[in-house]
Amino acid sequence: MNKEGAPGPDGFGVFFFQTYWEIIKQDVSNAVLEFFCTNWILPNFNSNTVVLIPKVQEADTIGQFRPIAMTNFKFKIISKILADRLALILPNIISKEQRGFIKGRQIKDCICLTSEAINMLHNKAYGGNLAIKIDIAKVFDTLDWQFLLKVLKTFGFCSTFCNWIQPILQSAKLSVSVNGKQEGFFNCARGIRQGDPLSPLLFCLAEEVLSRGISKLVADGKLKLLNGTRNVTIPSHILYADDVMLFCKGTSSNIEVLSCFFARYAQISGQHINPQKSTIFAGSISQIRLTSIANSLGFCIGTLPFMYLGVPIFKGKPKALYFQPLVDKVKLKMASWKASLLTYAGRKLVTVPCNKVCSPIDEGGLGIRSLSNLNKASNLKLFWELLNSDNQWATLLRSRVVRSNGFIKHHIYSSLRSGIKSQDQFIAQNTRWLLGNGNSINFWLHNWCGTPIVNFLQIPQHLHSHLMARVSDFIINHQWFVPLDLQAAYPTLLPYLNQFDIPLEDKEDKLLWIHNSHGDLTLKDANLFFTNPGQKVNWAKSVWNIVVPPSKSFMVWRLFHHKMPTDEILAIRGIQLPSICSLCNKEAETTNHLFFQCPFSLALWNWLASIINQRIDYSSFSALWQVTNGSWNPQCKIVVTTAVIYILNSIWSSRNNIRFKNIKPNLNSITSSLIANVSLVGNYTCLTAGPSVNDFEILKFFKDHSEQHRLEQVA
Repeated sequence: MNKEGAPGPDGFGVFFFQTYWEIIKQDVSNAVLEFFCTNWILPNFNSNTVVLIPKVQEADTIGQFRPIAMTNFKFKIISKILADRLALILPNIISKEQRGFIKGRQIKDCICLTSEAINMLHNKAYGGNLAIKIDIAKVFDTLDWQFLLKVLKTFGFCSTFCNWIQPILQSAKLSVSVNGKQEGFFNCARGIRQGDPLSPLLFCLAEEVLSRGISKLVADGKLKLLNGTRNVTIPSHILYADDVMLFCKGTSSNIEVLSCFFARYAQISGQHINPQKSTIFAGSISQIRLTSIANSLGFCIGTLPFMYLGVPIFKGKPKALYFQPLVDKVKLKMASWKASLLTYAGRKLVTVPCNKVCSPIDEGGLGIRSLSNLNKASNLKLFWELLNSDNQWATLLRSRVVRSNGFIKHHIYSSLRSGIKSQDQFIAQNTRWLLGNGNSINFWLHNWCGTPIVNFLQIPQHLHSHLMARVSDFIINHQWFVPLDLQAAYPTLLPYLNQFDIPLEDKEDKLLWIHNSHGDLTLKDANLFFTNPGQKVNWAKSVWNIVVPPSKSFMVWRLFHHKMPTDEILAIRGIQLPSICSLCNKEAETTNHLFFQCPFSLALWNWLASIINQRIDYSSFSALWQVTNGSWNPQCKIVVTTAVIYILNSIWSSRNNIRFKNIKPNLNSITSSLIANVSLVGNYTCLTAGPSVNDFEILKFFKDHSEQHRLEQVA
């Protein structure tokens, strides 16, 4: 569990329980075990604070807030145990149309399916085609408990499990946080809480009634679906949590069946359709008929493009216009930030090139992913899944764009195809086929034997489009068979084929990515494919240490790249200013002088040298950093590295204080602060110390605040 998660009403978060577990583990374990043995929860064990999160800007009505329950952590232990057990079996009992909160199912499948289905709405069909975006009002808060328990029993969950769920539902007590103060303390009568690890899984089980109900209408012939392509039907519905997309024909019988079904589902589950937020999208239907359908269901009429799961859904190729609302949203968010409230990492002054910022941390960058490379990688991953996956969206798109001789050449409406079709070349050059039964491999064009046969035989390019034979066509009785006319034309072909064994098992062919050991292309592999590797630096790991605050590490990172805005650097960037070191008032301010030659800085480095009992070479930054690479034990190395980072930050902070606030630095105050901060890091790290006496003295100094070296004030 996230140790930084918000605590419940008792005020004790995850971090408290992790820190003091050895003291409290017996009491907490007994309370949890008592619940599983007796089905009884201690009073106030299941108390929750409800925080209202606004859904929109300037929310002023209760419907514009999303209630999130902050539960006592000790109750979350019970909830988490049940959730982990339940998560193991849900993929086996939840229908494939549901993709929210189920392990192994992804939100992108919903988006891809919806996108392709919308692009097929224009197909002519009796009654026209409809896509219905359904919104269920307060879906988590209105779920009927008796309905949920009945669903569990119907699924075959034993009475013991049901007897665990029932007291969890009935023992919940809520207080509402209003302006930081808890108001009220009341019981619940229905609904499940957002913020509890068990609630999403229980919701999926309850919503399975909706999913299977729609599927049964289709199986019984009462609900007519959109016409698919080549014996592949468009799914009747797609569910992701409370977002429901439904696809059907716009016949009068379909509308009547859906209206009755929604009313019945609301009656038994307590979940009612919100007509104001439910929308109908139509294809090949007149406006008069569409209005009649909307009135029958009470839904709104929508137009393309529209937002689904945060992504614009449109017809045809992507256009900049379709993504403008997303761009405007980002601009609005950025405009609301004020420069005075941003850290160094968020300010506008760009001093390090974007390609360096986007490079990996071990190469001296910040590890921020390039959006351009991430987009290419995502498209490559989608294309890979199109060729290999059995997901509904991949099966549907394959049926539309793939033929026995390759991809179609003519135009069709598809929002996915235009973005990923350019990846065909990358896949062809960086994959190979593992031979199975040979039914999926093009004998001539695919790379299944180290190089495509057309390259081995040097067959002219203009003939490639006519070569459609499969590898299985050249196998008879588990032996290679080449027709006599081909043997005459290419006498080296049969001897070449005899080098390759034919599998005895009748298994499917498999496409392999050649740049990893397991052969499957992950998004990480795709991103690495488009990322040019650079030279690694030896300081990155120590600078970006988990025990050092990122703001402190960021300053040192800028120093490594020679981008600290000293007078010297500002002059290089065209900002000419009279230059003098604010700390000594003797020399011009350069990076080397400020951090390594100024008497103030030298006093701090000499102070550190006396502690670690080692001479520090501060002739340059790279020379200074060598002190962190000494033969320290792991814990001492972190302490020394942290001390160097904090001294560099203290020098820069002191320079800014005297220059902009006219606050003169005090070395004794600074060293006291350094000892306190480094001591926190030394106590936080779990690394062990070695037998070195010198290392022990260093650790003792930073952990013992009673003996602090005093320094003379630098004039």
